[in-house]
Amino acid sequence: MIFRQFYWEKGRQLAYVVGDPITREAVTIDVGTGQLDPVLEFLHSRGLRLRFALQTHWNKNQREAALALRDRVGARILAQESINDAAVDMRIRHEDLLYFGEECLRALHTPGLTPCAVMYQWEDRLFTGETLLAGGLHRRIPAAKRPALTAHLLTLLAPMADETLLYPAVENRGRRLGSLEELRRLGFGSGGPGLLSRCTQYLQHDAAKKSPGAPAEEPLQRLHSGPVLL
Repeated sequence: MIFRQFYWEKGRQLAYVVGDPITREAVTIDVGTGQLDPVLEFLHSRGLRLRFALQTHWNKNQREAALALRDRVGARILAQESINDAAVDMRIRHEDLLYFGEECLRALHTPGLTPCAVMYQWEDRLFTGETLLAGGLHRRIPAAKRPALTAHLLTLLAPMADETLLYPAVENRGRRLGSLEELRRLGFGSGGPGLLSRCTQYLQHDAAKKSPGAPAEEPLQRLHSGPVLL
């Protein structure tokens, strides 16, 4: 396993390189212009061939860095399918599998802070972008979108083990790493420790209504008012 986290003090931004030690193919995640030179130096020092430049969100800084990675080492630029930018070589959808060498990442669409927000799951690690920081949801996520996003995240995270490590794109209060165990113990977002329980009750109620022969019940107040995926 080849893995490295890169920190850029400006904006407290975090980026990642994940590589396959057998084939020497690699991907980058959320590289910005301030991390470009250290990332390229690391790739060269490890003899890695960059296959994909991945983004969990799309902004000018990351776009410029992705273009530089393509120009200098031939990486293909991947981004969520809603992004309308000619710079993107391949658009990805929810649950797409991205192979590099003998390794594989799974893309998870998590719209909230931006419509194009994506997470990437790799083995016991989840690259959460600017959606989940160490300790909870990004504070800039609008309050109106938090319930739907939280319910969606609960569904995605449910099968994952407590030991799953969360690697965000932004440092939060000096922290650059979290875990699912922590989120499940403390509750994430603005709902406090009872939030996960309330989300679970909603999902169970929704599933019961769809079961044949389920008795009619008064509708519970939904945690979201529209489709989860945008």
